[in-house]
Amino acid sequence: MKKTFKITTFYFFLLANLLFISSIYAQTNSIQNSDFEGINQNWIGQLQYLNYGDDKSIVTIPCSLKTDFINGKIKSFIEFDELDKKGKKMTSKTKFQLSKNGKHFMVDREKWEVTSIENTAQKIKIIAQKKGKDNNRSADLKITWTLEKGKSISWKKDVRYDGTDIFFNRNNFSFSKI
Repeated sequence: MKKTFKITTFYFFLLANLLFISSIYAQTNSIQNSDFEGINQNWIGQLQYLNYGDDKSIVTIPCSLKTDFINGKIKSFIEFDELDKKGKKMTSKTKFQLSKNGKHFMVDREKWEVTSIENTAQKIKIIAQKKGKDNNRSADLKITWTLEKGKSISWKKDVRYDGTDIFFNRNNFSFSKI
């Protein structure tokens, strides 16, 4: 009888601890629409990327960003300080969206598998991966999207070519609040 009581007590405390830990995990890692308050603003920053031509030289282009959070989607409009060949300002539009179940991160129409979510009072960080191509080579691709609430927003793409062991940074957008 004593042994059964000890085993029952052990499992009760084990279950209670697991429920407590999982509730803490759910609270810190789930993302609600309210977490994106304050993202609708103008930002200033840069795009930095590893040149596709030589995979060695780093190019930096100053740019500005306007973000809007509407219906669960982050819409971003980037205006680069450099002009294209026709003398017009270069621009780029990107939409980011986390699936309702939190398993996928959509970047425009591309589906990335979420590997990590961090959500604290100061920061939201989403890391997602997918198989794809970079510079016409098969690769594992990883995106890290970070919002330092009220301060900065950034996203970077890292690449690991098939047959290699290490990720390298292909591009990094980083912006600060104006």
